[in-house]
Amino acid sequence: MPVSSDVTLNGEAEPRWPDVCVLCGIEHPDGRFEFRASRVGFDQLLTLSWSVGARPKVQVPACGVCTRALRLDRRLRGVTTWIVGLAVGGAVLWLVDTLGWLPSQPRALRRWAAAGFMLLGLVPFLVWEMLRPPKVDVTAKGKNVSYEFADRSYAEMFRELNDENVRSTSY
Repeated sequence: MPVSSDVTLNGEAEPRWPDVCVLCGIEHPDGRFEFRASRVGFDQLLTLSWSVGARPKVQVPACGVCTRALRLDRRLRGVTTWIVGLAVGGAVLWLVDTLGWLPSQPRALRRWAAAGFMLLGLVPFLVWEMLRPPKVDVTAKGKNVSYEFADRSYAEMFRELNDENVRSTSY
């Protein structure tokens, strides 16, 4: 089952990367795929702000062709997430308000029912995202940074290079 292989490091440590392209696996790639890590925490849920706090800049070794492919994949995933989220949210609002689902129920109950329908509508998308993880992703969580890889062997190489700073590993 293709779920990501995760290596969590101390957030203050500078990661060491294998000298291998993260996508195609060629040695000594000629470029780097650069992006900012996502940030996850309870404070982001409360404020709905995913940009608050430190978001480390990541430079992953990748050859020129793979750098473009990784950038395109990252953008498409972001756009797809917004489209699916808005579509599911709009469909639930349409069902609850326009079609009058649960009209005899108190307004507060209708809101909870709508939230439940939204979560239920997102389950297929979340399963799809889990079964088709990005080739590389990074998430900052408190004082730790989690590096997620679709390729387990690349994750194992990354873990070996950063062994003294590893907090946890899940393959």
